[in-house]
Order: sequence, then structure tokens, then C-alpha cells
Amino acid sequence: MIKAVFLKFSLSLFLTVFGNLFRAQEMFSPSVLVTYEMSSVESLKENAAPEVTHYVLLANETTAVFKAQSAFRYDSIKQINGDQRTLMANFDLEEQANIVINPKEIFYSDLVMNTEVGYREGNDFKWQIIQKFGEVAGLKCQKAVTEKFGRKWTACFSAVSPFMFGPYKFNGLPGLILEVEDDENHYLFRMTDIKKIEGTFPLSRLNQVKMFSKNDYLLVKDNLESDFSLGGKIKFKPEHTRKFQAARELKLKSANPLEREP
Repeated sequence: MIKAVFLKFSLSLFLTVFGNLFRAQEMFSPSVLVTYEMSSVESLKENAAPEVTHYVLLANETTAVFKAQSAFRYDSIKQINGDQRTLMANFDLEEQANIVINPKEIFYSDLVMNTEVGYREGNDFKWQIIQKFGEVAGLKCQKAVTEKFGRKWTACFSAVSPFMFGPYKFNGLPGLILEVEDDENHYLFRMTDIKKIEGTFPLSRLNQVKMFSKNDYLLVKDNLESDFSLGGKIKFKPEHTRKFQAARELKLKSANPLEREP
């Protein structure tokens, strides 16, 4: 029963947000499209299995956009006026985030329970390049280490590439980041493909983002995600609401987010 109610809820949310994802967008012209696979242990429960998600990085020498591969497919279909059935087949409720990176700042935005919210933060990665080397997807790379988000990370970057960007928010090395992993083996991003690309693409998926400080964003996100009724727009029986809330609280207790610290 709960699964059926949740599926109905997800469909209602899709139809609600469908018209809000694309408005007049600022465009940019990337030179490369990089695909990454992320393996993540997002729960601290015993024997929690890693989850695998695929992402894309669109980048030129000054700007990059990082988002889920499903979001990229959705955006591309929408850009060529794809039909609603095809769009819905490529809609991932949990992967609506969009990250824009330039040398000075990082702009993070997301669609949380039909509300566009985001924040800006300084781009202040501090890397130490070390004399260790590796190979990712047939490309040789050099390693570097940093501490960020409450974790210690090791990255492998290719100095052959002129792009200083990488997966998620990682950037600032003298070359494309091909791989980055935390020292507890909870989060691993690995490049799987890179190709040249032409054309223009939206810099952001969202265009009416309510901006907050990062700390306030986290509070707002938590408040929005705990309101299963979308501000009263969707009606649930009290027992269903209680079960949703209990399941959410249980998940939060064992959560292992990539960013342990803001």
C-alpha cells in the first residue's frame, strides 16, 4: 500500500514540476563532455551495499556544469521538444541538482519538493600534488590529496587536458580530474568516457532559484523534505504521513552524506 501511495505521490510531483524545469536559460558552450560513475555508500548500516550513479560534466576552460546523466538526457530531450512520455521515462526525482563551477565560486541549485533552492560558496580547494601516478580509462594521471567536506580525498588528474574541473565540486588541479575517492572508500568518482562536444547548453536547469547561505539552505532543504504534502497540495491519510516520516527519520539516522561538513 505504501509503495503504491508513494508511486502516486511521485507521479503527482512529476506532473507538478514538469512545467517548471525549463524557462529562459543562460547558455554556455562546453568543449568536452565527460562521463563519471559514482560508487557511494550512503548508509552506515551494517552491510550497506554501494549505490552506483552516473553523472556528466560539461566543461570549457573557464566554466563547468555537473549533473546526473539522467538529468542531462532529460534536458537534451526537452531542448529538442521531446514528447511528455519520453520525458517522463527520463525523469529522475532524486537527481535534479545542478552544479556550476568557475574559478571563483560554486553555484549549487536543486529542485526540492517543487521548490527551487540553492546557494553559492567560495571555490577554495587546497590541493597537495604528490609523486604518485595512476591510470584511468587508459589515460595516465598524477595524484593529489586534499581535505574537504569533512573527508580526506585522493584525486588523479591528467595534465594533458587543459580543463581544471572534475566530478561534483572538485576542481582546481592543473588538468581534468579523472578519479577522486575518500580515504574510507565511501565515495568514488571515476571517469568512464570523454569526448569533444559542440553546441550550446543551459548553464543551469533552474531559473527561479531562491538563494540562501549554505547553512540556511540545509535547514530549508530539511524543512521542505519533511513536508510530504507539498504545502497541502497533496493529501495523505494520517497513517501514511506517519509512516513516511518514520521511514525518513530512520534513514537520516544512518545517513552517510558526501559532505559531512558544510
